Amino acid sequence: MKNKPTLALLSCDTPKQIFDSLEALGFSVCPLSRDLRLPKPVSSHADMLIFPLGDRVFCSEGYFNDNKATFERLEEYGYRVIKCKVVPSDTYPYDIPFNLVYIKEHIIGKINFTASEIISYAQDKGIGLISVNQGYTKCSTLTLGENAVISADSCISAAAEKLGLSCLKIKNSPSAVTLKGYDYGFIGGACGVFGHKVYFAGNIERHPDFLQIKDFCNIFNYELISLCNTQLTDIGGITFLPPLR
Repeated sequence: MKNKPTLALLSCDTPKQIFDSLEALGFSVCPLSRDLRLPKPVSSHADMLIFPLGDRVFCSEGYFNDNKATFERLEEYGYRVIKCKVVPSDTYPYDIPFNLVYIKEHIIGKINFTASEIISYAQDKGIGLISVNQGYTKCSTLTLGENAVISADSCISAAAEKLGLSCLKIKNSPSAVTLKGYDYGFIGGACGVFGHKVYFAGNIERHPDFLQIKDFCNIFNYELISLCNTQLTDIGGITFLPPLR
C-alpha cells in the first residue's frame, strides 16, 4: 500500500480553521461541492451526498457526473464508486438516500427512502437493514466503533440497543450544535471518527452535555479533539477514508 495520507471528506462550506486543523494533523482534506438538488444549507454535507461502506462509496449518478475529479481521487485510493440512479430532491424524505449509519454489520436508516443500490448490495452481502423514523440518521449519530452510539434520537438509540450497543442519549438544542437555516444541528454532523479519536467541528467542551459525552467516550477509550474554539457546527460530518492501495 502506498504511503498516502487519509482523506478527510467534508463540506466545502466548512470554516477554514477546521480545514487547517485537519491538515496540520496529517489528513488530506477533500472538500465536497454542493449538490443543488438538495436543500441549500446541507447541499455540500458529506452525510447527504455519499455513503461509504467498506471499499465502496455510494453516491447519486448526477453528483458523480458533476464531480468526477473528486471521485477519481477516491478511486486512486482504492475505493469503488457506485453510481446510484436515485435523484435526491430538496424535500424530506427524498433528500436522504445516503444518510445512513453502518455499524455491527447492519445499516440503520429510513430504509424506504434509501438508494436501491445500497439495499441490493446489503442484501447480497448479508448486511442487516434496520428502518427508523429519523431520516437524518447519520447526522443524528456519533458511532464509537462497533461498541456504542451517541444520539439525541430515541428511535436510533432503540435500534442500537437491539444490536447490543451501548447508548448515550443527549439533547438537541441551539446551544448544543448550530446549523445555519435550521433551529439546530446534530451531533453526528458535527464530528468525524477515525481510529480512537473523535474530531469535532468546534469545541466539544461548549456542548451542554460535554461531561457525559467525555465520560462515555472514555469508557471506550476514545479521545475527543476540538478542531476550533467555536460552538459545535453541523457541517455534515467528517468522512475519513484511509488509502486501500
